Amino acid sequence: MTRRELALQYFPGAKPSQAVRRLTAWIHGCDELYAQLTAGGRAFDRRRHLTIREVRLIYRHLGEP
Repeated sequence: MTRRELALQYFPGAKPSQAVRRLTAWIHGCDELYAQLTAGGRAFDRRRHLTIREVRLIYRHLGEP
């Protein structure tokens, strides 16, 4: 799943770029989630595609869209 697809699920009425920025802000606001997404030195902020594990972590911390 792309970051844009996931962001639009959380913010369906927003423009894609706005939705991505908002989702990224939510992720950065949740310290535990961000730490898990960047564990092992992965550059989470620069990637477009999310793994199933990352999507599940986001769902667990932010709730289902």
